Amino acid sequence: CPFHNEKTPSFNVSNEKGLFHCFGCKVGGNALTFLMKYKNLSFHEAVNELSIFAGLQIHYESSGDYKKKNDLLSIFFDANVFFKDSLKHYKDAYKYINSRIKNKDVISNFEIGYCPGDQEFISFLEKKGFSLEEIKKTDFLIKNNQDQFFGRFRNRLIFPIFNFSEKVVGFGGRDINSNSKIKYINSQESEIFKKSEILFGLKQNQESIRKNKIIILVEGYMDVISLAEHKINLAVASMGTSLSKTQVLKMWNFSSVPYICFDGDEAGRNSSKIVAIKILEFLVP
Repeated sequence: CPFHNEKTPSFNVSNEKGLFHCFGCKVGGNALTFLMKYKNLSFHEAVNELSIFAGLQIHYESSGDYKKKNDLLSIFFDANVFFKDSLKHYKDAYKYINSRIKNKDVISNFEIGYCPGDQEFISFLEKKGFSLEEIKKTDFLIKNNQDQFFGRFRNRLIFPIFNFSEKVVGFGGRDINSNSKIKYINSQESEIFKKSEILFGLKQNQESIRKNKIIILVEGYMDVISLAEHKINLAVASMGTSLSKTQVLKMWNFSSVPYICFDGDEAGRNSSKIVAIKILEFLVP
């Protein structure tokens, strides 16, 4: 049984009825219930996941919004493929990431990539069937004061951001040449990317979190990755120091005692206190 530790088999699945039941911990239900409990998904997220598995398309009330979200997910998926591939071909970027992260499995597991010049990136997406107008609708390109577009993530290490359904919905970028005044930059919020609905690192660490029933909230994605490199696969990041009800309840689904581990400076300690007080809102008997 994946829901409790046991030495003898007690988990039963009935294909005819489409139900499961564990005689040890008494957990049971259907395919939706299983996904919701096993992956800690909402009902809506579980329906989406099963629809993809079954090859069915779900039609929402607004087909236009659904298409827009689907198009964004498609372009972000292909962009992530490009970034990961680019890291292997650009020596400076590959050398830099290997100087910061020694464990190649961590680089692979977190799907870290690199974004080179704009034209190479645009050409790749155009070959995948996306028009320049579609690319401009994402936040990959930014318009400057001269009404010219330039790449948001060019010459940066790329960290893909996954939602609770394990779809790429955004990216984080880190400058590697010290040329930029801004060391880190993230995707803007969009139809598919809401910071309040993200826990960075959950995709990579949820098996270990579920097994150990321990979850640690840290400040940023490099904190999650640094801990993973030291074989502490229990951390998630909230993309900032604020915390939403969605994120709080998601963490509580995995552990009855979530930990907060922000930076040890004054700002980090103050943020920890703010989060602790905020969590009081969600306490129930």
